[in-house]
Amino acid sequence: MKVTQHLWFEKDMEAAVRFYTSLIPGSAVDWISAIPADSPSGPAGTVRLAAFTLGDQRYMSIAAGALDPFNHSFSIVVECDSQAEIDRL
Repeated sequence: MKVTQHLWFEKDMEAAVRFYTSLIPGSAVDWISAIPADSPSGPAGTVRLAAFTLGDQRYMSIAAGALDPFNHSFSIVVECDSQAEIDRL
């Protein structure tokens, strides 16, 4: 099982992720992608996701606009190795 921090950005997610990974040795942007379908946060292609590593810690992030003037969002994403792990959680 792996636990990944998930950061929510109103804007400039890609710039922030690239900046963070430039600061810490052994860091990298793993991927950046747009959500292909409409969502409550915006039309297809406007909501962006990224996965990146800072040192030995994995992160994910989303650029999906603000839900309020200050976004209090924070998620923990758990990657499971099997359906049994998913069922247990």
